Amino acid sequence: AGTPDAESAVKLASEPVLGALAVWTTYVLSRDKSMLEKAYPKIGSVFGDDLKLVVSGADRREIAYKLTGSPLKELGAEPVYALEFSTYKLLALEIKAMAAKALGYERDYNGLTEKIAAYTVAFNDCFYDGRLGLYMDRYVSGGFTGVYGATSFLPLITSAVNSNDVLDALLTNLTDEKKFFTRAPVPTLSADHPAYGKAVFDKLTYIAPYSGYTGSAVPYLDYMIYSGLVRQGAEKCAEMLSGRLAELNKEYFLRYASIPDRLLPNYKLDSSGNRDSLSGTLIGLAGASGVLDAEYFGTDLRPAISFGVLSGGRHSVSGIKMFGRTLSVSVTPDSATLIVNGKKVFEAVGGGVKVRRFAERKNGMDFYITSPKSLTLTLSYPVFTSEKAAGRVLRFNLAAGKHRVSVSGKDFIAEKI
Repeated sequence: AGTPDAESAVKLASEPVLGALAVWTTYVLSRDKSMLEKAYPKIGSVFGDDLKLVVSGADRREIAYKLTGSPLKELGAEPVYALEFSTYKLLALEIKAMAAKALGYERDYNGLTEKIAAYTVAFNDCFYDGRLGLYMDRYVSGGFTGVYGATSFLPLITSAVNSNDVLDALLTNLTDEKKFFTRAPVPTLSADHPAYGKAVFDKLTYIAPYSGYTGSAVPYLDYMIYSGLVRQGAEKCAEMLSGRLAELNKEYFLRYASIPDRLLPNYKLDSSGNRDSLSGTLIGLAGASGVLDAEYFGTDLRPAISFGVLSGGRHSVSGIKMFGRTLSVSVTPDSATLIVNGKKVFEAVGGGVKVRRFAERKNGMDFYITSPKSLTLTLSYPVFTSEKAAGRVLRFNLAAGKHRVSVSGKDFIAEKI
């Protein structure tokens, strides 16, 4: 529950998969601009400055094969445009743009914004198959590969998913238990593929069912998909995924007292993976983040958080450090409480809630709130500024549904969405 390690974040900055995300997560939680300045030149540097989609050839010299154990499938001798690493390239561009804005590099920010717009068009034209409602790898010669799995949902964490129709299609596919919402979601190969869960022999080496990326889930991919659902505002689907991952986490821990880097629906171990993997903790992080986390994406870079749970039950996290403050959240089926530096700043009574983009503004705060029941809200502010500042307390009732709430001084506006 401590502040992320700035030195480690800088070292990871150029790593192609999670490097950019690690830097930005560290900055958002710590607001450490000196760390961000050091990491800035490294963000996305592995992909170069061009706007080309990442191509993976069978010679394995391309970036998509440099990561040990990449779930990208071997698709014969013909090179493909690689969805997975093209997504990481787009994410790095977007994070670098947000970093440029945070650091006041206006020229860089404007240039990166133009690049992102152009790259996103090329990305969607190449990878999105409107017939299936999925993203997938595509042969350089033109046709889709027809092989899809967890990587099909990675674009959720980027701005590429910029259409409600595309988002709805992705969510429908993701929650389909015959394809992706298995006991070990999200499989690297869809459950409706003929090779899913099949034992194979590869050069006299036996590969057990679901192993070798024929049905396993990979924690870092699950974490990025979960983060993408949160970014897209798909809270219900995000909670469904984190709940299923929590069950998977429990089954593995009860059996092996550890979480491996590949998770199988039969709860066995993939002998080609690592039995006790640091990446395995990411599925636990997804669960905790659903109760309390910072907001990482958007044009508004003010410190902002999300908290609460709509799926019922009792949940709590405490002692989480963000923005130089210590935060705790407690959620029951009938209430939710946020405490900042020992001061109760938010209380909802009457039902479960999900709060997004909870941020401080001059003389008040603003946030989005969803609840299936009518609530009584009690707000105390300022929230993140000095606790020595004079405070206000505001109490009012709120009807069920989704609202945008703005508070300024003694006044508030609750706009139904």
